[in-house]
Amino acid sequence: MVTTARAALSVVLLLGFYVYAFGVVVAFGALTVLLANYVQGAVIGKLAIVTLLMAGGICYATWKVIRTRPSPMPGLVLPEHRAPDLWREVRAIAGAVATRPPDEIRLVAEANAAVSRTPGYWAW
Repeated sequence: MVTTARAALSVVLLLGFYVYAFGVVVAFGALTVLLANYVQGAVIGKLAIVTLLMAGGICYATWKVIRTRPSPMPGLVLPEHRAPDLWREVRAIAGAVATRPPDEIRLVAEANAAVSRTPGYWAW
């Protein structure tokens, strides 16, 4: 039940970000249109320019967020046929702690042990 609630909260927050960005753009546009009835001359032109710049900035930032891709992982991939004992040990440890074994092991130049997951849209 906790997992379902957390997943639902994640979806709501993810969608909420885009709804909020769209709402800010609409709010700035509506404010400019409303103020156009009360303010005349160059002031409304400057306000419209500021509104368009802010809306453009928000739209650009949202576009960048949508298009962001993860950076490539460092290190060399160690295939199973090159180190079968290591892979056997890693699988035994994963079985002992009741988790899924890793898809790949990477070698890096420093003394380090880390686990990372790169989720994607279809990674459920």
